[in-house]
Amino acid sequence: MTDRALSPFHRSAMCGMAVGMFMLSYGDRAVLSVSMPLIAHEFNLGAAQTGWVLSSFLWSYVILTFPVSLLVDRYPTRAVGVAALLIWSVAMFMGGLSATLFVFLMSRILLGIGESPTFPLANRIVRQWSQEQHRGVVLTVLVCSSQIGLAFGLLGSGWLSGWTGWRSAFLAYGALSIVMAVCWRSIFPAEAAKRMKWSDGRSLLNLLTQRTFWGLLSPGAAGQYANFLMMSWFPTYLHRTFHLQTFETGLDASICYVVAAVFSVVLGKVAEKISLTFLPKQILAPRRLVVAVLLLGSSVIGILPFLHSVWLVLVCVSVVIGLIMAALGANTALGSDLLVDGTRIGSVTGFGMIFGNGVGFLAPVITGYLVHLTGTFSSAFYLAAFVLVAGATLATLLPRQPLQLTK
Repeated sequence: MTDRALSPFHRSAMCGMAVGMFMLSYGDRAVLSVSMPLIAHEFNLGAAQTGWVLSSFLWSYVILTFPVSLLVDRYPTRAVGVAALLIWSVAMFMGGLSATLFVFLMSRILLGIGESPTFPLANRIVRQWSQEQHRGVVLTVLVCSSQIGLAFGLLGSGWLSGWTGWRSAFLAYGALSIVMAVCWRSIFPAEAAKRMKWSDGRSLLNLLTQRTFWGLLSPGAAGQYANFLMMSWFPTYLHRTFHLQTFETGLDASICYVVAAVFSVVLGKVAEKISLTFLPKQILAPRRLVVAVLLLGSSVIGILPFLHSVWLVLVCVSVVIGLIMAALGANTALGSDLLVDGTRIGSVTGFGMIFGNGVGFLAPVITGYLVHLTGTFSSAFYLAAFVLVAGATLATLLPRQPLQLTK
C-alpha cells in the first residue's frame, strides 16, 4: 500500500498513534517524577543523588537519539515503533520489580533506549502524513500531548503510589506499553514506510557550520532545559515547599499540565495564524519571531520564588509550560520549513535532539545540586529564566537561511 492510497482517516489514525506514543512516553517519565519522594526515602537518597536518579533516563536517551533516528529513516514505521514500545515496557516492569538502586538505574537506562526513537519517529509520521498547512498545529498538538501524558501519569501514578506503593505505578505503565505496541502493529501497515539508504553522516555534520541550525538548536535546548526541570522536580518542589502528600502533588501537577496542554494548542493556532498571515512575507522563516516571543514569555518562571500560594504557583506553572510547549512546537515546524531535503527529517531531528536533550539532561542534575547547596529551589528557577531569555534572543538572531545538508 502506497502513501497515496491511504485514506484520510487512516492518515489521521497514524498521526493519532504518534500522539498516543508521545503521551505514553511522558506518562512513563511522570511515574518517576511523582514517585520520587517515596523512592528517595526507600533508597535513602539526598537531593543531589535524587537529581542524578531523575536524569538517569536521559543517559542513554541523549546518546542514542541520533543513531536511532537513522533507523527511523531506514526501517518501516511499524517495526521501529513496536520494538521501541516493547523495550520500554520491559524497562517499566524491571523498575517496578527492582530491589536495589543499581537495578532501578539500569531500568531507567533501558527506558531511555526504548524511548529514544519517539520524537524522530513521530516527527517523520507528521511530516509524511499530515497536510503542510496544518503541520504547525499538528506538531503543537504532538508536543502538548506530552503534557497530557504527564497529567495522566502524575494523576494515575500519584494515586497508585499513594495507595498501593510506587512499584504498582511502574508495573501498570509497563502493561499499557504492551497494549500500545499491539495497537501500533495493527494500524501501521508493513509498507507504510519505505526502506531508505543510510543517512550520510558527513552531510549531517555540515549542519553544524550553519548558523540557522544553531538558531534552531538554541531555543529548543532552552525550552527543554525548563521543561525537564519542571517535569523532574515539580512534584518534589510542591512536596517540599507546601508539604503536600504524594496524591496531592500528582493531582496539582496534573492540573497544571492539562491547562498547559489546552493553552499551548490555542497558542499554537494563534502562532500559526500570525506567522503565515500577519508577519511580512519578506521575513525569512517568520515562525522564528513567534518562537522568540513564546520563550521570552515563559521566562516568568523566575517569579516562582515570590509566590507563596499553591494556586498562584499552579497558575504560573501552567502558563510557563503552555508557552514552552507552544514554542517547542513552533520551533519544530520552523525546522521542517527550513529543511530543504524533507526525506531526511528523521535523522536531522535526531541529530538536533542530541544538543537539546543534552542540555535538558543537565536540568535535573544542576537543580539537585542547587537545592542541596541552598536548601531552596529559587536559584534553579532564576537560572531557568535566564536560559529561556538566551534561547529567545538566539531564535531571533540566528535562523536566516534554509538548511542545506550539502554545501
